[in-house]
Amino acid sequence: MYKINAFDWQSEYKTILLNGGFDIVLGNPPYVQLQTMEANIKNYYSSKYQAKSMVDIYQLFYEKALDLLNPRGIIGFITSNKWMRAGYGEATRKLFTEKANIHGIIDLGGGVFESATVDTNIIFYNKIPIEERILTFPARFPLKIRLQAKAIKPINYRKPIEELKNLVLNDDSVIILDGNAWIIANKSQATILEKMNKVDKPLKDWDITINSGIKTGFNEAFIIDGATKDRLIAEDEKSAEIIKPLLKGRDIKKHYYEFADKWLIVTLPALKLNINNYPAIKKHLKSFGKRLHQTGEKGSRKKTNNKWFETQDSIAYYEDFEKPKIIFNKASQTNSFYLDLNKYYGDVTTYIINTQNNHYIIAILNSRFFEFTYANFFAGGGIEGELTLFTLKEFPISVPSEEQEKKLVKLVDNIIAVKNKMATIENPHEKEIYERQALGIDASIDAIVYGLYNFIRG
Repeated sequence: MYKINAFDWQSEYKTILLNGGFDIVLGNPPYVQLQTMEANIKNYYSSKYQAKSMVDIYQLFYEKALDLLNPRGIIGFITSNKWMRAGYGEATRKLFTEKANIHGIIDLGGGVFESATVDTNIIFYNKIPIEERILTFPARFPLKIRLQAKAIKPINYRKPIEELKNLVLNDDSVIILDGNAWIIANKSQATILEKMNKVDKPLKDWDITINSGIKTGFNEAFIIDGATKDRLIAEDEKSAEIIKPLLKGRDIKKHYYEFADKWLIVTLPALKLNINNYPAIKKHLKSFGKRLHQTGEKGSRKKTNNKWFETQDSIAYYEDFEKPKIIFNKASQTNSFYLDLNKYYGDVTTYIINTQNNHYIIAILNSRFFEFTYANFFAGGGIEGELTLFTLKEFPISVPSEEQEKKLVKLVDNIIAVKNKMATIENPHEKEIYERQALGIDASIDAIVYGLYNFIRG
């Protein structure tokens, strides 16, 4: 029995609901993640709605509105647009596909409302009669499925809100991509998607692993500067065994990085270290006292079964940091991927990709083709414009010929060498020469990538 003070629609609006429901339902529901709420509230909603615990509250409003609506009525909501592409939006996409007619979607993006930081959309829909509903929901849609709805995605909409009434819903398509993410596309964009749809190998099928960087739970103790690193090694040479160079998300650029002289004390639980073997590091960590304890008490780290000197997360895949890998910023809004061959570790603001095809994959991910198509067709589900794993894994990666792959591997090595050289040059004129070289190599990579997807001859 859940102790929830839920609104009783049946008693409060008995006459209206007995006569078929509301003719119009309008709303601007709240954006609150259900999983952050108390367990009894979360359990109550999960038992009542098709959308379960990993959702935003506004998704439940979408569903409830259909229950309250007259069969001839109409619903209009303005909400976050994340349900269209994010993994947690699958239940809502399924709801609309099975039980609703969507009459129109206006995808406004971000920055339209001063009081809202999220990307927004306006959607109009009504009920599908029970006898006309789709009985089964395909796990994966082909590109060809398009909703019979008018739609518009104004590019960089920055006009006053009162001018929204002048927007005209046109004949753009709401397209359901393979993997069931939804996008709005005009005819030109749909043509691009048609070509991309012929590439039947998403990134997740390229024998890759993608993992998060390391979460320490208390960076002040575990992330140190170069001077502290040198002091600890001077006190005890064994300290060098578990002090590793660190890159944060903001350090990662396109084909290069900016090292901020940060180092990570790697006491991962998976390593099963005896801290007494590292006296200088033990002394350093001890100096932080109770703040390092993992008891969940006030003033300490969250409760885990790890030892006081260990990082918060186990990171059983720690060996992947020592291998060649692609590393990128979790919150990046640009395609800035770096191919690390120098065994850098990443903190919690990064992801790492391990694959035997890292030169080829990074050529695609750092290309202008990826930048444009990902932003327009795949981005969504997180902070505005950022790269998210759910959408990144679905991005189609074309299978190259042997010649195409060899060319791209060589070009990636060349651009890394040029950008590494640029980092050591202070003379502006000389630096400009290398910048032009990098732009030329980038253009050559882009030309081959466009050819891979049959937009030009590669």
